[in-house]
Amino acid sequence: MKTVTGFPDEQRLVVPTDVSVHTDVDDLVSRTIDHFGLLDVFVNDAGGHLAGPIEEVSDAEWHGLFATNLDAIFYGVTATLPHLQSSGGDIVVVSSVSGIRGDWGQAAYTRARAPSTPSCSHSPSISAPRAFE
Repeated sequence: MKTVTGFPDEQRLVVPTDVSVHTDVDDLVSRTIDHFGLLDVFVNDAGGHLAGPIEEVSDAEWHGLFATNLDAIFYGVTATLPHLQSSGGDIVVVSSVSGIRGDWGQAAYTRARAPSTPSCSHSPSISAPRAFE
């Protein structure tokens, strides 16, 4: 298995990104297009997890979970969609079964994943014109 260091410079790009910050995601996409010339796929695999009783979750933790687990999907889709429509590319959103059935002691995480989980299996193909309208 190769790591990113095993590829030539023209075949690799590392951009540390906070996916919960819209401008960071826009910068990531812009730098990717500048480096590679096009975008074939967007894979949203970022996520945060928080276990424990819901009554012990702070406002900051709650908002952080939603920023990473839900807002990041929106930021990624809006930043990549125009490029993917022109290249015929696809979007892959990785979620969690916890968004469907939940897990003991993970109420906050379950709530943060629930909105994106059904869309993972029911969203129309990105190659369809205006699929996300």
